[in-house]
Amino acid sequence: CCYAGGDEWVDWGETLQGNVVMGEELRPQRLQQVLDACGVSLPPSARLERGAHGGDRGLLQRVQLARAAYAARDLYLLDEPLSACPAEERVATLRALLRGALRSRAVVVASSCFALAAEASEDGLVLLRG
Repeated sequence: CCYAGGDEWVDWGETLQGNVVMGEELRPQRLQQVLDACGVSLPPSARLERGAHGGDRGLLQRVQLARAAYAARDLYLLDEPLSACPAEERVATLRALLRGALRSRAVVVASSCFALAAEASEDGLVLLRG
């Protein structure tokens, strides 16, 4: 199981690759696949610096989501993983992940973004609102 929430966490001073791979075996093709799906445009060798990237919560959430997707687990729990991003970016990122890196995985998404509901139902997810 892998969890990604709305409160981003990164290892400042570490490379993007190091923040995503986090001790897993390096698989360059998978790394690029999840970076692309999550909309992370920095090169894997880029260092994440607090002053340069610390104010961009959307980027930090995308890095956290890429870390989760890279882990290749059977079940993913995504709790407002891109809350700092506009709705259209959330939908596009979720679509890219569900049809790419996470296509054969079970994914549970908790979100207050209603735009995700239509996308989720297309990809076989069930959303409950309570």
